[in-house]
Amino acid sequence: MAHAAANRLRSRTYDVEAAYLKGKMLSNEIVFARPPPGFRHTDSRGVAIVWRLKVPLYGEVDAGFIWNRTLVDQLVNKQGFTQSEFDPCFFFKLLADGTRMNIVMYVDDGFVTDEHSELADAELAAFNAAGFTIEIKELKRFLGANTTLHSDSRITVAATAYVTQLATRFLPKPLAEYPLFQTPCTRDLVNAYERAVARSEVLSAEDQ
Repeated sequence: MAHAAANRLRSRTYDVEAAYLKGKMLSNEIVFARPPPGFRHTDSRGVAIVWRLKVPLYGEVDAGFIWNRTLVDQLVNKQGFTQSEFDPCFFFKLLADGTRMNIVMYVDDGFVTDEHSELADAELAAFNAAGFTIEIKELKRFLGANTTLHSDSRITVAATAYVTQLATRFLPKPLAEYPLFQTPCTRDLVNAYERAVARSEVLSAEDQ
């Protein structure tokens, strides 16, 4: 997000609906499951009938692995993105119009940035058309954090919803009854923090 704001990139998020069910099993990956109550039957011999899964199910031990493999195959092998060697969740592509598109995928949550390119829109449309049903959203929430897109060059990230949830659950009084404090803190406290960080960096250099 900091990179997007610094470079004035368009920022959007999306969720892959029922992501694990979009995973594609290989021919040698065979999984049988007992049907849920209400769908269990036996054959003429009284032997219980089981189902062979066509796609991974939530709760299956390797469902996440299969989904990730399917995702990487789509982005890298079919759409021509490059997967980062340093962060396997990060993918990027240089588009035909000379702009760059970046995608961060955490399980089924995507964060995408681009230079307002129609080709970037086409890449997302191709991803969706391949069966990975996605809903493009404005940048308001990502991985549990509240995000506010003020402009292409300014994004704020906060844990408002998470903190409110914890406070509501554990504090003895309603949250509205507690005084509000403005952050960032006073300049004196910020200066003290900066001095402490600088001192820590000096000590680290001396250790080397």
